[in-house]
Amino acid sequence: MSQKKQGRANGKSGGSGVSRRNALWLRKREGERPLVVALIACVCVVAIVAGYLLQGSALLDGRAASGEAAQSAIQLSEIMSENGSTLLSDTGDAPDWIEVVNSGSASVNLSKYSLLVESNINKVFVFPDVSIAPGEYLVIYAEGSDAATSGEALSAPFRLAASGGDTVVLLNAQGAAIDSVTTPELGMDAVYCRDGEGAWQISGTATPGYRNNVTGEAGGEKAVVRVQGGAVEISEVMSSNTIYCPDENGEIHDYVELHNISDSDVNLEGWYLSDSSDKLKKWSFPAVKIPAGGYLVVYCSGYDRTEDPRHLHTSFKLSSAGENVYLSNADGQTVSAVDFPALSNGQAYSYFEGAWSTQLAPTPGLENSHESGAALNAQRFGTVAGVYINEVMAAPSSQKYDWIEIYNGGGQAVDLSGYGLTDDASKPRKWQFPSGTIIQPGQYLGVYLSGTTASM
Repeated sequence: MSQKKQGRANGKSGGSGVSRRNALWLRKREGERPLVVALIACVCVVAIVAGYLLQGSALLDGRAASGEAAQSAIQLSEIMSENGSTLLSDTGDAPDWIEVVNSGSASVNLSKYSLLVESNINKVFVFPDVSIAPGEYLVIYAEGSDAATSGEALSAPFRLAASGGDTVVLLNAQGAAIDSVTTPELGMDAVYCRDGEGAWQISGTATPGYRNNVTGEAGGEKAVVRVQGGAVEISEVMSSNTIYCPDENGEIHDYVELHNISDSDVNLEGWYLSDSSDKLKKWSFPAVKIPAGGYLVVYCSGYDRTEDPRHLHTSFKLSSAGENVYLSNADGQTVSAVDFPALSNGQAYSYFEGAWSTQLAPTPGLENSHESGAALNAQRFGTVAGVYINEVMAAPSSQKYDWIEIYNGGGQAVDLSGYGLTDDASKPRKWQFPSGTIIQPGQYLGVYLSGTTASM
């Protein structure tokens, strides 16, 4: 979710019927307006603070807050008190931030809701006239400046201590505290966030503006960061490739696939790919465009080649044991990231129907779908002259062997000499048909999976 932005309301006066005297009076009163508004704002802040203090200190330890939060749709969701590079402001700074979420089923207007830190209740952030939809997240910078009504990103007049101990309190429009939490000491780019059960946890996975993902290392060493919903995202990873998508020289490499989810072409010049959160600018893209809705495969070969935009090679390789991959834009903001698990030979980690999965066939350069997987396999492995696997039997205990049936649906005989069968993508011809094996048009050929090399 992008951060909410609020514009100023511009009042206009006019009309030819206003007398000169009245016009002067209007200008004088308009000149006084900032003072009146300032006084009203001060009164509001004082009222909020006074109302909060009247509730007593029982809420401040965070224990009583959990019951209040359970009854409120608006809750504190995630806090970062030592932002290194996770979330950058429009000025390029990396302020600390607080995230709230609407966990209810209806939209809520946050006007006159407020945030404060218990150790400095004189600095209160009052929300402007902004609504938050069900399931939506809103990020407020804690950078010591108040931009709640400026039309810019929301900013609180207080900061957070990386050493922890700050009790952050959320109050509703009536000034009643509805949620609070005391922050622990956090490492660089680590967050304190609610898990799926509502309990607070330290996590290295920062997700400002998105659903919390309580994974990763608490120190933030392997933070998976998706700062903004950009036009390009990582859509597929292959870390143990043995047969798919050969490069310009016919070599097989691991790869990362990118998808342009926008309706416009995107030039990736100056963007970055990395497998290290400590070095997000590890490898830089040349001038290469991804068309609207298109895909781009980048080989993770370690060759560091950028001359041919159709065959890009990063300076790093991927670990088959699993690691992180980060995509950052030309401003250095991480716009997409994935923490992929250990993958077996020929297995892809694919973003499919809103979630990551290992159950989809690899589809480098194509839409992640079952149809694309089938089409790519037909192209890659072929149905030469109409020959294909027609039936498979995993035999029950009453039968001696499993078996596979081959069928020739073509119009001519095919010599299968040198063809192979395998159950391991890293060994494409684990078992080979003996020389002289001919399958006639319309003929079926059974192969027993006995574990021996004998022809039967």
